[in-house]
Amino acid sequence: MNDNSIAFPCPACNKILDKIKLNKNNFEIVGFETGFEWSDFQASNLPSLDKKIWTRSNNPPLKGGRRIVMVRYPFQMKVGESF
Repeated sequence: MNDNSIAFPCPACNKILDKIKLNKNNFEIVGFETGFEWSDFQASNLPSLDKKIWTRSNNPPLKGGRRIVMVRYPFQMKVGESF
């Protein structure tokens, strides 16, 4: 595993999957169906991870916008990589 990657092990077998290929195949964008949620939290009001509070946003992010996200298995990306 590359030190610049963020990946989570499977909660059942504790293995990390090979990186999911984001092949566009004539689509403008591709994304994750599972393991990824965004929120309307801002850096200034992000709750502590100890509190286990997460409010999922119903509004999708706008192109070029920044959002705080919660990721879990099978998410796997390099630090700084666009998704």
